[in-house]
Amino acid sequence: MHRMNLQTFLTGVLVSVFLVPFRHRTGWDARGDRTLPKRRIGRKLLFVFFSICAASSLLAEDAPDGKSLAWIRFDQGPETYDGTPYFWLGRTQIDLTMEAKPTAGLSLDLLWGSKNDSRDAQVVVNGETQIIEGGGYDGFRWKRVLLPNDLKGENLQVSIRQANGKAAFLAEVRLVEPTGKRNDAEVARLAVSKTVLNTAVITIAQPPSLPARPAPPLPTDPLDRSAEIAGFTISKVQRWLHDVALQKIEPDTGLYHPDGNFNYQDAWADCYPFLVWAAWLTDLEALNGPVRDALHAEIKHCPKGFFTDPENTFGGSEYVKDGLIAIVEITGRDEWFDRMRAVQDEIWANPTIDTPYGKIPSTNIEVNGEQIQALTRMYTMTGEKKYLEYAERLADYYLLSGDFVPTRLRDHGCEIIGGLGLLLAVESVHRPDKAKQYLPHMKKMLDTVLEKGTNEDGIMYDTLGKPGSRLSDGWGYNYVAYLCYDWVADKPVYRAQMERTLRNLAKPAYQNRPWEGTSIDGFADSVEGGLYILNRLPVPEGLAWADREVGANIAYRHDENQLWGTMKLQSNGVRTAIIHALMHTRGTIARPWQQGLKLGAIDRDSGIEIVLKSDKPYEGKLVFDLPRHRDYIGFRKDWPRMNTIPEWFTVDQEKNYTVEHDSAKKTYTGAQLHDGLPVSLKAEGKQVLRVQEAAGR
Repeated sequence: MHRMNLQTFLTGVLVSVFLVPFRHRTGWDARGDRTLPKRRIGRKLLFVFFSICAASSLLAEDAPDGKSLAWIRFDQGPETYDGTPYFWLGRTQIDLTMEAKPTAGLSLDLLWGSKNDSRDAQVVVNGETQIIEGGGYDGFRWKRVLLPNDLKGENLQVSIRQANGKAAFLAEVRLVEPTGKRNDAEVARLAVSKTVLNTAVITIAQPPSLPARPAPPLPTDPLDRSAEIAGFTISKVQRWLHDVALQKIEPDTGLYHPDGNFNYQDAWADCYPFLVWAAWLTDLEALNGPVRDALHAEIKHCPKGFFTDPENTFGGSEYVKDGLIAIVEITGRDEWFDRMRAVQDEIWANPTIDTPYGKIPSTNIEVNGEQIQALTRMYTMTGEKKYLEYAERLADYYLLSGDFVPTRLRDHGCEIIGGLGLLLAVESVHRPDKAKQYLPHMKKMLDTVLEKGTNEDGIMYDTLGKPGSRLSDGWGYNYVAYLCYDWVADKPVYRAQMERTLRNLAKPAYQNRPWEGTSIDGFADSVEGGLYILNRLPVPEGLAWADREVGANIAYRHDENQLWGTMKLQSNGVRTAIIHALMHTRGTIARPWQQGLKLGAIDRDSGIEIVLKSDKPYEGKLVFDLPRHRDYIGFRKDWPRMNTIPEWFTVDQEKNYTVEHDSAKKTYTGAQLHDGLPVSLKAEGKQVLRVQEAAGR
């Protein structure tokens, strides 16, 4: 660590912000609008801030009484609420060394954030621990922590950490003499100077190296390699489902409480959908039992008309876009679709915000991006024009001014870019005149992002025009809109740019890159977005990058016993692991899944080649994917989009396909293959099949 030695009349404040290897994406204001960006920063990212102030004139107007002896204001904090930077204890531990000898009567004043909720923190000073609670207002207020009078030591060692409840977020910490009357030598020495030194020294360590215990080597044969990758991940997903996730369904209520709390913006938007995915992939009995029952419980516990209230718009929008859409993309018009429709209708039942294009329910850019993505699907799934009209109101609100470019290119800002891209695609089929109107505005926005928001490799920054704002793990989410633009324009306007970016992923800078620290979520978001693009542009360097990053940082191939947790960041890791595994099976699923199975597939000629291996006897079936974009969502084309499992090899239920095994060929309908192709293996058995569309159909 660094230490600042100044004149004897100054006090030094050394702050080391070490981020724990997990975090919650949270923080909602009274209207339900998200304001905290999603970040992950690892233990090896060290922020060192030196801030000194002794003048009481520098106190905020609403600061408590007393004499400020030393302070640190988090001007370089990674999150911002209402214009105030801060650190969130859900992913940050704040450690302070204050060069002041402990004396009786001192306190810490914490500029404590709240979003009309209650939060807590663990404050440890020279080994003495207090649990502090506060909140119930919107914004920041001072919270005073009285220090024990009998603290030992030559200085104050302060650690502020997450406690057991909802994590606090802090904008400033001050060492205060509350009476303002102390005038002994020590306090006077600390209180003399009016000098303010507010600089930030940021040291970024090298990206974390690969785990000490290396993963087992992968086979060199591409087919066997895919089987090893997918088999390992799917078996781990199944164990996570049973050993971890299903245990978080409350036996009395039936609700899924992945982090001990019920809310729509986290538990049901970012955790529940991947519980569904895991059950859909590995255990249909669980899917149609406790996992489906959890939906019934959520509906039962939600008051009718809950999402009509503008204060709940954000939670509802998150639940629809990140939660229910992800489910509907793999289940179609099931109960989850009915729930999605009900929530959407409540959100739009009474929009309160006037615009020249009609009323909308929010001005939050993330909510509106999510809504555009949801409404386009609602329109094509139902044919009801009101949903398209709502989406157009939002798009007109942003695009028709002619100069809209989002400044936030990371999580939450990505929603509007991807949403506008998907709407453009859908409009090109259903309202070509509207697509033509949007096209030049979209190009201006996309060009500006490339010009001012990317590094030399084509990877986007967190913030437009700010190269120092770090690289965004949401770069792939944004490029989804570029794919949509090219498809609508019917020419490769951005293709070369995207292919170059995917090739650049082979550079050492992107190996184990701590997008947001060592938390799994940064890796998971970056790879997920990358796979959306690689599904359309299978650049070899990009595919190799995805395999490497998933193996080392998401699926943990170095440790078969390491399972994910269920809080939202870990759930996002499960999400990306599933997407990546199904790339290696080309969307084919073995049901029921059995521990020890190895299933892989690669493209071969106009079809696919599949291998299935097992160390134990196996009886089951291979289930082939459908063109879900058409059969479930109603899209004319498989438009690039977020919150889905990409399609790789799909079967049309009305067409015929040949299946070749051991030189024998049989013909099946697509409906039969989707229902499941029977397979049987002996212990240590292996089957290789080749599947392709039959000639003449």
